[in-house]
Amino acid sequence: MSLLVYKDANGFVLTSPDGETLKKVVDNSYYSYPSWSPDGHWIAFTYVYSPQSNHQNTEIALIRSDGDDLTFVTRGPYSKSWSSFSPDGKLIVYAESADGHTNDLVITRVDGSYIWKLTNMPLTEVLPIWSPDGKKVAFLHDLESSDYPKYYLFMIDVSNQKWSQVGDFPILGGMDWSPDGKQIVVTLEEHQKCGQIYVVDETGNNLRKVVDFPGCTESPRWSPD
Repeated sequence: MSLLVYKDANGFVLTSPDGETLKKVVDNSYYSYPSWSPDGHWIAFTYVYSPQSNHQNTEIALIRSDGDDLTFVTRGPYSKSWSSFSPDGKLIVYAESADGHTNDLVITRVDGSYIWKLTNMPLTEVLPIWSPDGKKVAFLHDLESSDYPKYYLFMIDVSNQKWSQVGDFPILGGMDWSPDGKQIVVTLEEHQKCGQIYVVDETGNNLRKVVDFPGCTESPRWSPD
C-alpha cells in the first residue's frame, strides 16, 4: 500500500492516500522536511537541536517508517537541512550552512561516511532533489544578495559538478522530477508573491502552467507512475 508522510504541529504522521491516518511516526515538533528512501523503509529528515536556544543546530537523521531506529547521518558544527535520497538509496544530498547565512550542497553515504561538497557557489542553495537516473541534482539557487532572496532553478551533474541554470524564472519553493527525468514541476512566483504550479523541460524549455487556481499553490509532487 502506498503511504504518505507529512509534518503536523507535533511531528510526522503516516497516512494512506485516501486520507486515513495510520499512525504517528514520531512525536517531536522539531523534526522537519521528511523525505522517503526509495524502498519506503526509511524517512530522512532535519533534526533540530536546542530548539529553545539562540544557538540551534540541525542535522540529517533517519528513522524507520514505523518510528523506530533513530539514526544520525550527520554530526558536526554546521547546520544541515533539505535532504534527498539518491534513486539507489545509497546516498543523501542535503544543504549545509557553515556560516548560518548561506548553504552549499553536500553528498554523503547513508551511514554518514564519504562526505564531499557538491556545490561551492556564491550565495545559497536549497531544496536539492536527485534526478530519477541518479546523474543530476536539481536545486534552487539564490541570485539576489539581499534580505529577500530570489531562488532560481539550477541543475548540477553529480559526476563532474558542472552546473547550469534552468530557465529564468523565480521559484517560491517546492519542485519535483517527473518519473522519466525529462520534466520538472515547480512553484513559480506570480502576483504578490503567490505561487502557481508549472511544468518545464529539464532543458528549461517549454514552460507551461498546469494549475490555474485563484489562490496560492505550492509544493507539487509527481506520482511514481
